[in-house]
Amino acid sequence: MPEGGMPLPAHQDVDLPVVLHIVSYDVSRGAERYARALVDALNRGGDVRHLLMTMFEGDEAGLGADLALEVPRGVFRRLGLDPRVVTRLRNAFRTLQPQAIVAHGGEPAKYAALASGRGIPFAYLVIGSSHPLLGNSLRRKMRDFYVDRAAAVVAVSSAIADEMRALGVPDSEVHVIPNGRDPKVYEAAGHTDRETPRVLFIGHLDEQKRPLLFVSLISEIKRRGVEAFGVMVGGGPLHDEVVARAHLDGIEVLGPRDDVPALLAGADLLVMTSRPPEGMPGVLIEAGMAGVAVVTTDVPGARDVVVDGVTGLVVGVDDEIGLADAVERLLRDGTLRSGMGMAARERCVAEFSLDVSAGAWIEILEGITS
Repeated sequence: MPEGGMPLPAHQDVDLPVVLHIVSYDVSRGAERYARALVDALNRGGDVRHLLMTMFEGDEAGLGADLALEVPRGVFRRLGLDPRVVTRLRNAFRTLQPQAIVAHGGEPAKYAALASGRGIPFAYLVIGSSHPLLGNSLRRKMRDFYVDRAAAVVAVSSAIADEMRALGVPDSEVHVIPNGRDPKVYEAAGHTDRETPRVLFIGHLDEQKRPLLFVSLISEIKRRGVEAFGVMVGGGPLHDEVVARAHLDGIEVLGPRDDVPALLAGADLLVMTSRPPEGMPGVLIEAGMAGVAVVTTDVPGARDVVVDGVTGLVVGVDDEIGLADAVERLLRDGTLRSGMGMAARERCVAEFSLDVSAGAWIEILEGITS
């Protein structure tokens, strides 16, 4: 067992090779939930055993990680490198002897590159556009180090793939695999003609997701004489401020929830107000699978999911008037809204199902291990 961490899982199938999927820590957000779902999908049959590992102590215990290194988050992580993670990863690699590693995000990719050397091939799943902290030359050099060590760079959207190519990653090593979701989990919304449509926000309550912009948006929509009932799902550092502001406009703040599919099934419209960095907003896929039209800002990955004017509306990241206009348009036109929702469901089930995503990952992993 790695020092300080969870005991290594017993091999139920001792003859099966292992692929290790690494996330930073246990938190119920899109990228981490996708990692768990992907591992489960890949383990349905096949001749490889996939395991999910967390590196740092988490806030929750919702992922059901197969292995947790349980390194405390603290000053070393904030500085950019915690040697305890490297040591515990090396111990885990020696015990498990994985044939490949999937690093879900830049932080796991950094530690995978440092701990594995060149002995274990790893795929780097790029889940977001470059973070502003990469303006720091040391952090940028570290990013270049682990990108160079990766046997495959997998982007969650075409915009992220273009960014990787612009950084000098050979085109042959760049692949696009969007996040996937299980269509069976999402029931098509009823598209009722209720008098006051429900407008849903789902996301972390932080500066990047801009929940306060959603609050202002609902206020503006009502000022224009359009009935709307705003509902917000998620937790985060802006929670208290969001609650105080939302209360004034009759917006319901539900906090973190684990029944998002049910909430989507009862929604009339989903609005995403994010700004970069983003990569592939999973909530847009989830809304599409639930048959809910969306209005979204034009962050990386949004146009991979949303066909502007067909399955929803895409507006400029800082175009607050355009955002309000788009929401007003869909709230006033229930037929258009319903048609976009049905088109979104058809598109997302066909192109963003978990099975499609898992199949693409099998090809990547076979390529880097053969």
